[in-house]
Amino acid sequence: MGKSLIITEKPSVAQEFAKVLRVSGRNDGYIENGEYVISWCVGHLVGLVYPESYDMKYKKWRLEDLPFLPKEYKYDVIDSVRKQYNIVHALCRERTLTEFTGQVMPEKKDRPSRRISETLVVWKAWRSFESG
Repeated sequence: MGKSLIITEKPSVAQEFAKVLRVSGRNDGYIENGEYVISWCVGHLVGLVYPESYDMKYKKWRLEDLPFLPKEYKYDVIDSVRKQYNIVHALCRERTLTEFTGQVMPEKKDRPSRRISETLVVWKAWRSFESG
């Protein structure tokens, strides 16, 4: 039987899950034992790209180009947290993990905390886990 993956909003929340579930095997960017792998975001791991990523004409704002409403929003990994994103992405693709437990577990139920989990759910790392 494989392990369950839990992804939390931030490291301190992961530590609390680990304490309750008695998970103590510390690795770079995650904690695991025979049953669980617990990792974390560091706030937002991905964010919306700048407008010029859609078209260079948006690099300089002009009134005639507004409103700017793309048909599909684009996301990219935030450079300052790329290392942790790569860890979470690799864990989502790990085939020994047979179950994804819930969503990203937000510490609070406020809008920014929910946005972190919603953004990661939309992102390809998540889809790679679901698609097998």
